[in-house]
Amino acid sequence: MGVSLIGKILISLALFGAVAQAEKALKISTDITPEELMNCLEYSNDDKAKKTDLKYLGYITSWNPEGKKVAEDFAHKFSHISPVWYEMRKGKGEDTMIIGSEHYDDEWVESIQDKNPDLKIVPLLKMSSGWDKVSIRLFENIPFAKKVADRIVKYLKYNGFDGVILEMGAHLQSEMGPYLAVYASEVIKAFHQKKMEVSITLSVDVEDKMHKGIYRALKHADHFNLMVYDVGQRGSNSPFSVAKKAMEVLKKNGIPYSKIFMGLPYYGYTQ
Repeated sequence: MGVSLIGKILISLALFGAVAQAEKALKISTDITPEELMNCLEYSNDDKAKKTDLKYLGYITSWNPEGKKVAEDFAHKFSHISPVWYEMRKGKGEDTMIIGSEHYDDEWVESIQDKNPDLKIVPLLKMSSGWDKVSIRLFENIPFAKKVADRIVKYLKYNGFDGVILEMGAHLQSEMGPYLAVYASEVIKAFHQKKMEVSITLSVDVEDKMHKGIYRALKHADHFNLMVYDVGQRGSNSPFSVAKKAMEVLKKNGIPYSKIFMGLPYYGYTQ
């Protein structure tokens, strides 16, 4: 599957679009000519306002400084930008801490919001490797989950962000899922009280790894970021059949297409 328009605009960032409208709005096509590929830089210089009503999100990582420049140049193309700066680390006992403040760049955040006042900055908050099966069970205690959620919303609101993307990795889609659903549910409540957004990341193997109770707990999230690349299948980085199946599973479990950001890859691997 190729993307004849948007895929040529921002190759260096993971773009996200509501897949329910993507085929019509993005003009997805498999009929790509060599001339179109050779002229892709012409599209990448198009920094005018985006041409659809779809939402687009780009991740900005600390290890790729060029991403900041791309976000500045194409600020009008995005509805959301997510700096990948922060981790939630497990301390002693019930102590938790947010690390990554050294990556915070208030001048850059201000500059892209000046270019697009409607742009929402929603940093990704990843659970560090220190969280194991024992510590994750602490979220079974609702007061503990609420305490952690309040700490997160206080920190991010103080720094002027518009919400958060919760990255819980494989834990959410394991036997630890119900405990993390309690945590995520409390985060959603805390952020919504402050008029801020919450997104939840999911991988494509949603069908076999999550039960309906987790979907019910997360249903009030504003968005779900479905990552449909690096699926580990030999010869195919992002099979369309896998992405389509995952979308259908989410819809079957009460998550509307309008809430889903579908992560698309604009790179390939050589073998």
